[in-house]
Amino acid sequence: MYKKNAGDSQENIHKNIQEYFMSKIHELASEYLDFSVEEQQAHALSMYGKYLLSWNERMNLTAVTDPRQIILKHFFDSAILSLKLSAIFPALPSLAPDDDSSTRSSPAASLSAVPVPPHIIDIGTGAGFPGMVIKIMQPHMKMTLVEASAKKISFLEHVACALELDVACLHIRAEDLGRRSDFREKADGVVSRAVADLPVLLEYAIPLLKVGGYFVAAKGQKVFEEIERAGHALEVFGACVEDVCEVNLAPEAKGHVLVVIKKIMPTSCSYPRRAGQPAKKPL
Repeated sequence: MYKKNAGDSQENIHKNIQEYFMSKIHELASEYLDFSVEEQQAHALSMYGKYLLSWNERMNLTAVTDPRQIILKHFFDSAILSLKLSAIFPALPSLAPDDDSSTRSSPAASLSAVPVPPHIIDIGTGAGFPGMVIKIMQPHMKMTLVEASAKKISFLEHVACALELDVACLHIRAEDLGRRSDFREKADGVVSRAVADLPVLLEYAIPLLKVGGYFVAAKGQKVFEEIERAGHALEVFGACVEDVCEVNLAPEAKGHVLVVIKKIMPTSCSYPRRAGQPAKKPL
């Protein structure tokens, strides 16, 4: 555990914390991850950790303050979710929307093919988990962080600016965002972590997805009970559970399960209901 030295200046404390995060990220990655964390990613995560601890002294961002636990429970847990997203959305070029099947095999069509990054929305992101980490690990993805707390949005904007990440930080409730025409049924993917019970989450997430899009939720060990309770909501919102996979990390960080849900038909314009209703009266 990192300990401050008496007499250290604030600048030295921040520098030492970042260096400690950097060394621990490499050490724990080699021990617990089956994929590598590149130097640039480790540097960004170490800066993120430094800002998280600094800002946490004046606002409630996280109850986890030990760097090792932050790395395992926040950074690596989110990084594993990013790996699942990269499997769903490989970085491949897509044809422009107005290209039809008759021109797809022509040289002109090949020239018109342009990379289209998947748009991912993190609902109830809090201190940026998992969305900010996903952006660090998968920089080609277009990321929007949604958070109802203005103070947390200020923190997220600071981190995004400091790390030079192209991230949109929106101070809005997920229910309100799902009724906006510029976001409704436009996202390729939605993610969430420690936000709400699955029937409630579905009303937040599914209206934001285009048909064929995916919602990936990090849930606890009672996930199958939640899925059973969410049966009606899945039917109403036009979605189905496609995969459930356990996250294997260090013993103190075990417990998360990723639920992968695919949107298979448009969602009725009656949903999401007005702010607060999904939580008060879940389907």
